[in-house]
Amino acid sequence: MTDGRHARWQEHREARREEFLDAALRAIRARGPAVSMEDIAREAGVSKPRFYRYFADRDELFAAVAERSMVTLAHRLAPALAAAAPSREVVRGAVTAYVDLVDQDPLVARFMMSGEFGAVSDRGRKRVAALLAEAAKAYLRTVGGRVEGADTWAQATVAAVGAATSHWLEARPFDKRRLVDHLTAYLWGGMVALLEDEGVQGLT
Repeated sequence: MTDGRHARWQEHREARREEFLDAALRAIRARGPAVSMEDIAREAGVSKPRFYRYFADRDELFAAVAERSMVTLAHRLAPALAAAAPSREVVRGAVTAYVDLVDQDPLVARFMMSGEFGAVSDRGRKRVAALLAEAAKAYLRTVGGRVEGADTWAQATVAAVGAATSHWLEARPFDKRRLVDHLTAYLWGGMVALLEDEGVQGLT
């Protein structure tokens, strides 16, 4: 195959994969964690074997769905994570961005949190935790603080927020503004404690 034909085939393959990802997300939005490959194939208007020409197996497809979701989340969180210094309002901005995304796409959020797709969810949690840890480390370095606790704090933060948000999605005990208030108080308290533990004082 010539380079030109190979490039065109790759472009076609990538475009087709994106179409299938769109179909997967539509199916997830309709069925949530109960979605099956049959549901997704039906939504895409193709047979299951056709899917496996573009994704090796179900796990690869769901990993691609998770990757796209993580890109969207990272884009929403970027302004807060890029802040020069932590503040309660910066934390509130990040929490609001996350909660708004979950509230706008609750079945996709439930899919991502579902235990049935633990490997997919675990990759997503690790990616978000890495983003948070790097933001915390960047600030700690600018003020001469130690960075050893940043990874632990980030992992704990993602796990706690994920559990709290999952509960809220199921029970809806109050509106999302109140959820933002609770999570902001929890995360800001944890951030102040982390910074103090790593040698940074003066945050309240």
